[in-house]
Amino acid sequence: METEANTGIGKLPGKVYTDFLWEVVFGVIPFVIILPGGVFLTAYLLTLGANNTEIGFISSIPVLINIIAPFASFLVERAESRKNTSLRFSLPVRFLWIIVALIPLLVYSNGITHPIIFFIAIFILISALNVPTTLAWTSWMGDIIPEKERGHYFGRRSIVAGIIATIASLLLGKFLDLIPEKHIGFSIVFGIGAAAGFLSYFMLTRIPDTKNTLASKESFSLDHVFKKIQKVFADKNFMKLVWFNAAWAFSLSFMGVFANVFMLKELNMSITLVVAFATISTLSNLALTPFWGKIADKYGNKPVMLICGNVLGLTPILWAITMPSNYFIIIPLLYVLAGTFWAGFNIAAFNIVLKLSPKADRAFFLSVNMLIPSITAFTAPLISGFLIDAIGTNKIDMGFYYFGAFQLVFILCAFMRSFPIKILKKVVEPQEEHVEKVMRSVKTGIAGGFTEGIGVLFNYVVMPVTFSGTLVEKLIKVKDTDWEHSFHVLQIVSSGAFKVKERSVISLSKQLIAHGHKVVIAAKKGTTIYDRAVEQGFTVYDIDIGMWPNPFKIYQLYKIIKKHKIQVIHSHSITDLSNIILASRFTNWVPIVLSKYTYTFNVQMDLVTTWMFANVSRVIAAKEFLRKNLVDTLPVLPKNTVTVYSGLDLKEYWVPGKYREEARRGFGFSENEKVITLVGRINEAKEQLTLIKAAPLILKILPEAKFLLVGGLQNEKDEVYKAKLIVRLREMGIHDKFIFAGFRRDIGAIVDASELMVSCALFETSGITLIQGMAMEKPVAGTVGGGSEIICDKLNGRIFPYGDHKKLAEAVVSILKTKNKAREMGKQGRKIAEEIFALDKITLQIENIYRQVRE
Repeated sequence: METEANTGIGKLPGKVYTDFLWEVVFGVIPFVIILPGGVFLTAYLLTLGANNTEIGFISSIPVLINIIAPFASFLVERAESRKNTSLRFSLPVRFLWIIVALIPLLVYSNGITHPIIFFIAIFILISALNVPTTLAWTSWMGDIIPEKERGHYFGRRSIVAGIIATIASLLLGKFLDLIPEKHIGFSIVFGIGAAAGFLSYFMLTRIPDTKNTLASKESFSLDHVFKKIQKVFADKNFMKLVWFNAAWAFSLSFMGVFANVFMLKELNMSITLVVAFATISTLSNLALTPFWGKIADKYGNKPVMLICGNVLGLTPILWAITMPSNYFIIIPLLYVLAGTFWAGFNIAAFNIVLKLSPKADRAFFLSVNMLIPSITAFTAPLISGFLIDAIGTNKIDMGFYYFGAFQLVFILCAFMRSFPIKILKKVVEPQEEHVEKVMRSVKTGIAGGFTEGIGVLFNYVVMPVTFSGTLVEKLIKVKDTDWEHSFHVLQIVSSGAFKVKERSVISLSKQLIAHGHKVVIAAKKGTTIYDRAVEQGFTVYDIDIGMWPNPFKIYQLYKIIKKHKIQVIHSHSITDLSNIILASRFTNWVPIVLSKYTYTFNVQMDLVTTWMFANVSRVIAAKEFLRKNLVDTLPVLPKNTVTVYSGLDLKEYWVPGKYREEARRGFGFSENEKVITLVGRINEAKEQLTLIKAAPLILKILPEAKFLLVGGLQNEKDEVYKAKLIVRLREMGIHDKFIFAGFRRDIGAIVDASELMVSCALFETSGITLIQGMAMEKPVAGTVGGGSEIICDKLNGRIFPYGDHKKLAEAVVSILKTKNKAREMGKQGRKIAEEIFALDKITLQIENIYRQVRE
């Protein structure tokens, strides 16, 4: 069955996204080769004998041709099919590419005497045809890709394009350096570009069209064009953006093309080395593109442009101090900065134009935004090119440093880039955030964003070698309906204990299997969870994963995932994440779900933690206060978190009265004794001392009360704490009223034997003992911090302040002094448990999470 995905305009077949991908793959190759100011076109022109003024002029041709944009936009606005318009104008460009590829051969065979003039003529035609092509394509994509997803989509698109551009540039650059006759070499390279262009065109024909419902029916007239122009100029906010782009384009074009000329001529670098350095920028750009896309989507495009633009304004100064003796140090630093901040600027600059232009006249607004900046961008390289040729080889030589024509251009460019930023500040973008707030998010998140981006690059570069489908799935997420009804789940538990989370894994796994899913459990052999899983017939693997990346553990997980065709990995500990993530990547990115049961006291935003949580699809918190805590202390987005309470099997195990008589007989409780129970490890965090302090006050009113403390000891500190409790009880003379039952597995029987369940801890992470009490129709009492999320005060129990033994005593007495009241609270608790904490309902919530991460 063919999968479908919502694009905001309807539904498109899943196979369409493959065409999206391959259009980018083939389309980026000719773009890299003939990019104005790019290393290949610059080297091509130098081979044909062009001087700096001619190179500056040629690089400005595309922007000069943009003066026809308003007229071209009229064609786009009238067209019902922007796709057909884009294809109609882009096809001749592909044929003109063949002529460009033949020019070096004609020069080599003396078949042409003025190759630069001939190239300029062809290049003008290519640039002119690209104007309506670009307008139609941009308007077409603006309808296909929903506004809220553009940052994400175009960020992912840029990653694919960047990777292909990097690989193609390195290979073609090395080829040109190796081939002895450059004219033949450039003919071959540009011929490859032409072939890729035709393949890109073919893929473009396969992408669905969108009907232009706002297509204009007006006939062409200059008066109509001028009215449209007046409409654009009347939009003062949009025009501020246009004036910014005009000033920014001038400052960029002033030095843009001459950076490559500077490296090839002044620094005598090979094409391969120039491309290799540019790869540093590309990788930085690609790694941070997803991060900037998210920032732009969340906070707005203008703040991103301001942050990135200010940094980019300083990069020409680095060019000005670059010398043959130091370029191996400065240029890598320069390209890291450039790649990092151009990633954000380009995404935001593209998105803000779409956002501020009205949909009805978008093509015309876009054309004006192309027209005015094109004039300044055309002028700038002519001035700087003429300046470089006029100064020539004259320079001020200080031995360790010289100041010549290129250095002057770079310094002037640095000054020019400060002016446009002032204009951008006056642009108003709806829902934009303050730059200071965005800057704080950038500072705290950019390291994690870079790490996440490296992980994304890993997916795109490494995984396609074995799993090419990852590319398509990551470009645009396509819904996979093959596994909607059943899942293959790997439950991973690293703990050696058998407490809340370990019990939850067993009960959840049983329920999942009952619902038709396949469950595999990975645990350390010899632990209680491992033994219990084996006893109950689960497929269990012995694996002690650990915190640090371990190739042997990764390979073990890889084999398990592949053998059982695992579709969701559910980890119950942060400790194991690094190895799980790496194994997941080698198995076509199986989504990871993490359950978190504990409170985090310290903020953890380090690089490793950020990387781990960037690769977790969903984090499940055992209580809502834990969910809020992990959002505050860990690098996880709120949208990737969810609260799912611990579930209990209310049908078979947690049945009121099922174990009561036998359990009370076992402890020797009489019929009249009222048992108050606290379950939890004997340590200071569980605050058994608060209950001991409250006991005398309780016994004054309820002399028949007995206190049951259930929980084991894990270390020497716990033993010391227990000894102190016993001493305190003897001093108070109520030692006979307390029973230390130690660690017990029969918690259901313990709860059933009790009249009241108490929790004195400040952070009762899962609140499971209170939930267990409610399941067995027992009233419950808990602290404001630990129990308030589970207890409805005076309905199914009482809430008291943490550490306040007097209030605890009042709560216990108010519940137990009237038997009917205690019974009614117990019934209400059972009702709440059935509505919220029933295992079958919790399992459905977990299943839904599995389904979401698969989608």
